[in-house]
Amino acid sequence: MFFSAAIAAAFAVNQPVEALEIALTEIPAQCSLAKAVRWALQVAPEIHNYRQARNAMEEHFKGMSGVHTNNNACLTIWGLTIGGTDFTRVIGETVAMGLDNDCTAATAGSIVGAVVGKKGIPEHWYRNFNDTVHSYLIGQRKFAITDLVNRFTQMAERVASEA
Repeated sequence: MFFSAAIAAAFAVNQPVEALEIALTEIPAQCSLAKAVRWALQVAPEIHNYRQARNAMEEHFKGMSGVHTNNNACLTIWGLTIGGTDFTRVIGETVAMGLDNDCTAATAGSIVGAVVGKKGIPEHWYRNFNDTVHSYLIGQRKFAITDLVNRFTQMAERVASEA
């Protein structure tokens, strides 16, 4: 609910933090997530990079699972407060924080992207991929997107037929 509200609000504000503050009004004020969000926003001025973010999160949420909502929400918030309206910095800092970073970066990217619009996103994030995925797999540096889609489709059809 919180991040859905933040993404929706992001289309109508000028800064990602404004969207986060609006989203806080859409969840119960005393729930653990609201408390974590308020804490993250309160300490955000002290968080200047992914290392500080990760350290603050680890200290505050000692022993919490790496896939818990609250700790990852704080990382998402700090990615936005560190990067502001710089789409690339928001994504880079959030990914570097670790934990459930595919989700945290996608959420942070959705919020900042809604704030800045396509004009505010560097072209390399959305230009044509020419049917190519570049990888770091040894011996397989490139894949055709169409081949990956076909392989996935075949696997999905096989799993579905066996179910």
